Amino acid sequence: MSNIESLVNDIKVDKLFKVVTNGRQQYVCLTKTYLKVFIIEVTNGNDLWLINLDDSNIEELIELNDVASVDTFLQIIRNGFSSSGTISLACIGNKMQLTFVKDTSSVTLDLFEPKASEKKLELQSVVLSLAMRVSQLETELSNANDQIKVFKDQKSSITSMMASSPAKNSITAKAKGTKVGMSVVNPSSRKRKAAAGVVFDTN
Repeated sequence: MSNIESLVNDIKVDKLFKVVTNGRQQYVCLTKTYLKVFIIEVTNGNDLWLINLDDSNIEELIELNDVASVDTFLQIIRNGFSSSGTISLACIGNKMQLTFVKDTSSVTLDLFEPKASEKKLELQSVVLSLAMRVSQLETELSNANDQIKVFKDQKSSITSMMASSPAKNSITAKAKGTKVGMSVVNPSSRKRKAAAGVVFDTN
């Protein structure tokens, strides 16, 4: 496994996608790996631009972006795909300039159109990748809903058991205590006053 391939897996920057609006046009940005190459693509459904990143060109891109390491470089790209990050696009001639921004960090890359013979295959790959990702998200959502239902059922069962527990009734009875003036042995009868004895009048 190459260095960049390993880092892509560790940082989880593979198989990301995000819809980006530029003026009236919407684009889909996505990432993938193929044969030890990390690929970033942008498409509007008709046109497509991409860049291939591998161990041979990554160092040059790191230097151009004034980034400390491959780790940091890939992390900035991942952050750009996050909900709090930003991806900006600029179509300049035959290239698409892509900038990933998160807080004060940024990475700018130039993406180019593939050959006509490759473009059709890449667009098909994009459609299939997005369809598979949507299917995966639906499965994850369904599993999460099943887990929530199980937790709710367990909570309801525990609450029902506690409500009918003899221990709870016993604790409740103790908490009520004994009324003042009532017998401890026989709570339904009042205590008898202790005999005071015979008092003689000395007058």
